[in-house]
Amino acid sequence: LEPHRQVLISDLVDSANRHFLNQDLDGAEPYFRKVLLIDPFNEQAVQGLQMFENLKLIRSEGGATTP
Repeated sequence: LEPHRQVLISDLVDSANRHFLNQDLDGAEPYFRKVLLIDPFNEQAVQGLQMFENLKLIRSEGGATTP
């Protein structure tokens, strides 16, 4: 089972990265989350979600107006 698990993780990370590179952050997020369900300590998925969260925060702050 382990080789199949690793292939699945690799495919999910590749899909997430394709979305991310196309600036489709919302499309990338579910793939990173699926990876973490299979492998909670996967560094690529952890880092990908951290980037997603940071960029989402930046976007929301960029749209905010300050008095």
